[in-house]
Amino acid sequence: MLEKVDYIDPLARLSKIRNMKRGLIVRTVILKCLREAEGSGRTIKEISDKTNLSYGVILHHLRKLEQEKIVSRKGKKPYKWLLTGLGQRLIDKYLEVRFPAAP
Repeated sequence: MLEKVDYIDPLARLSKIRNMKRGLIVRTVILKCLREAEGSGRTIKEISDKTNLSYGVILHHLRKLEQEKIVSRKGKKPYKWLLTGLGQRLIDKYLEVRFPAAP
């Protein structure tokens, strides 16, 4: 079961596929989980344990995000998936605009 999200991560919108609401929510949840890993990455099993999404669903969406160069995998199987520099910069920019720092 998907958790309710209060926003759709802008990185969840992909340019090469049609963006359906459920896919946007799933990718938002996956990106949130990867962001919480703070650069150390997570395996699909770790993402599955945290999100209660199936292995196949996570793999499908990670591959779509990888095609857009938002995430990458490193190491040997089981791969660690993490945000790319591009993905992290886009998230930082979005958060900076949405939640500006107090002076």
